Amino acid sequence: MSNTESINGKIRYLWIDMLKGFGMLLVLIGHNSLTPEGVNNYVYSFHVPLFFFMSGMVSDFKKGNFIGFLKKKFKQLIIPYFSFGIVFLVYMFFIGSRFGSDANNNITILDYCKGLLYGNGNFWPIWFLTALFSGNIVVYLAFKIVYNDYLLLLISIIVFFVTNQFIKSDFYLPYELSIVFGTSFFIIAGNFIKKYLSKINTLKNNYKFVICLFFLSIGFFLSTLNGRVDMNSMKFNNDYLFIASSLFSICGFILLFSLLPVVKSLMYVGKNSLIILCLHILVGGAILFIIKGWIIDTTTLNGISSFIIVFLTVVFQIIILIPIINLINNRFPYMLGKF
Repeated sequence: MSNTESINGKIRYLWIDMLKGFGMLLVLIGHNSLTPEGVNNYVYSFHVPLFFFMSGMVSDFKKGNFIGFLKKKFKQLIIPYFSFGIVFLVYMFFIGSRFGSDANNNITILDYCKGLLYGNGNFWPIWFLTALFSGNIVVYLAFKIVYNDYLLLLISIIVFFVTNQFIKSDFYLPYELSIVFGTSFFIIAGNFIKKYLSKINTLKNNYKFVICLFFLSIGFFLSTLNGRVDMNSMKFNNDYLFIASSLFSICGFILLFSLLPVVKSLMYVGKNSLIILCLHILVGGAILFIIKGWIIDTTTLNGISSFIIVFLTVVFQIIILIPIINLINNRFPYMLGKF
């Protein structure tokens, strides 16, 4: 089955949904406390930038007016942010504050309410939604000021490098504005690559595969030099290695997934990545609580056995989330900003 389709004369790249699904699986792996350190370091080197990059690939910042764009992004990102934020608050009030690691962190329900309103990075994985919202707004305005794509890409990376010299890690501004120059760069880079997707699609498969392996190898090597990073906390270690390793890995996986046939399970995860992003911590935390408490002594696990447990945990997370995904899509679509 072809990984592209034509809709009203426009080509839709199905592998983008597959790549989004793959990226979401990496998020689940990265948030699993049993994931081996080496695997986690590589995952964190590019998995969050990948989503900002793909947002740029599927967005058009040059059409429409600002108010219309703002309303659209508010519905797509901020409505889900508060919808699932309320779910987290209910969970913390009845369960999280009484059981598991969250019961001992001395953070009150009022603190979580303040964090939700502030839109800061300490409020579980939904920080990404406010970061993507702020990044999209900044990029939209940037395109209204700088019309040349090449110049805007150059300016965005220079601004990222310069501002990182002054903004310290773990410094949180409302709605993730503290990392907006990093998110903006990846969104702009993704939008820049968008115009070349048709050319990428026409490359011979053997050329794609060789370039893909080269990019992924370079990305992995650079990530080992740079160590563990965390975009949310602005912990990039070496800024240049962070940008280079993430871009090489992202471009490598773009080439890889443009080679693959359609994998419906990955497309399903990709199309429902918003729900999975927002709820996987709750499900994964419950699974790990059971595994660590009653099934396996996790202190005895080695790298391979640990990764097997991580893989099974990810599979069970998706399986458990499927009925919840169907329920939200069919009964509560307004949680996703669909109304």
